Amino acid sequence: MSFETTEHLLSLLSSLFTSLPSDSQPRLRLLSKFIESSYSKLDRLSELREELEIRIEKVSTSSNLGEEEEEIELSEDEKYFERLENGGMSLQFCDYVAGWVCMEDDGAREHYEMLLSRRGKGLKDLVGVLREYSGNIQLSERGEEEGEREPTESEVQKGVLEGLTEFLESVA
Repeated sequence: MSFETTEHLLSLLSSLFTSLPSDSQPRLRLLSKFIESSYSKLDRLSELREELEIRIEKVSTSSNLGEEEEEIELSEDEKYFERLENGGMSLQFCDYVAGWVCMEDDGAREHYEMLLSRRGKGLKDLVGVLREYSGNIQLSERGEEEGEREPTESEVQKGVLEGLTEFLESVA
């Protein structure tokens, strides 16, 4: 499967976890896919996370080598966008999906923590990625009073991410 296809699938899963109502039949079916077959899809999500981290590290390392030779300094925003283009966005989606699965099923959380611990990682690593994701969501300025309008998609996404990271921090 190509990198782009994987990124699209992770984006779709992320959107489903965001938009499907809690305790709805479609959401429960989605969650059950990660739990069935002894958490095999959660295992694959963990493997994918590791692949993405390696991909991002390679790009960061090669960028740093290029910086020394050319004496070009990238801003923090440029470094962030470079990471996004080279696996960072997929990592955010991956951790978002894993975070939801861990939040909604204790057995899945324990299994995923075990998988992460094999590589010296933990839920705190997901929290770091999700905090960065949340911190970079641009909220539009609107002149309307807070109570008089529906929240924007960005505001909803930011709120969901904050709630998810708070939960993961509490159990990490």
